[in-house]
Order: sequence, then C-alpha cells, then structure tokens
Amino acid sequence: ISLVDDDDVSDGVDPQSAVFALELDGLEMGKVAVISALRDNVRPRTGHRSSSLKLESGSTWLDREYMAWFDPAGEDTLACLLATVRACEAAGFEQVVLENFCYPTAGKLELITMPDSAGRVQALTQLANQLRDGTDMALGLVLTAEAAANLTDPVSGQDVSALAPFFDRMYAP
Repeated sequence: ISLVDDDDVSDGVDPQSAVFALELDGLEMGKVAVISALRDNVRPRTGHRSSSLKLESGSTWLDREYMAWFDPAGEDTLACLLATVRACEAAGFEQVVLENFCYPTAGKLELITMPDSAGRVQALTQLANQLRDGTDMALGLVLTAEAAANLTDPVSGQDVSALAPFFDRMYAP
C-alpha cells in the first residue's frame, strides 16, 4: 500500500497498490509495512478536515514541508488509521510500524491549537489503546529521537512507558 500525495490518489491509497499487493504475494519473507500514522498530506486536507490539527482560525495547520497532520483526538483519526492498518493486513503484511505517531515537533508549533504536554500524552495513549483494541495486527512504533533518548518527549507527546503496552515493538531512529 503506497500512501502518496498525487492527484490520482483516492482516500490516501495509490491506484497502483493492487499491482504492489500482487508482487507482495510472491515474496517468501515476513512483510512489514511502515506507514505515517498522523502526518498525512491527503486525508486531513480533503474528506477528514475536521480531524486535522488546526490553527486558531480553524484552518488546517501545515508543517515546514506543507504537510497536514491528523489530530490524535480527531473524530475520524482512529477510523482512518484503522482502515490503513486493515488494508495492510489484507495485503499480507505481518506487522505495521507507525511513524509520526505523535504531535509535530518542527514548524510553527505555537500556531497549533493543541493540548499541553500532559494532554498530548493522554491523547496519544488513548489513540494507541483504541488502535490496539481495533486490530490483532502486530504493531510497531517509531519513537522520536527525544523519546528514544529520554523515554519521553513532551513536545511530541510520546511517553514510552505509557505507549509500550499497546505496541509489540518500539523502534529508535
């Protein structure tokens, strides 16, 4: 499954994903999908605007590379993430590793309407718990450099001890 930002993308899925899935079937090794969990240039800008990180004005916040992010507490965030994980499972992946399962850490963060550090940890932990309850798929998490070094990252909201129960593996950058 290829998440791209082309004009031919439908709900974040590349039309070439069917061809890719057929080629995956031919591999005789374990398959791991690495996906961007909350940083998504398509869905928070289109059909799921209500679930994007926002400016005070209500506009969708964009990072330094003009990419949108889901709000971990957004109304459609869990459903979109679960749909992606289930698509990976249907394609034959044995594990899904989530990158960007955090609040953004770079860009004009002061413009985002988001909770304080404790609220960020709580929102990510709740999303991780709901995700774990919604799938039997093996889940991995890529930690931010700060969380990997200090076991917590107050800017991103990642707290290793809070998130560990919901992931099968954690990866340091």
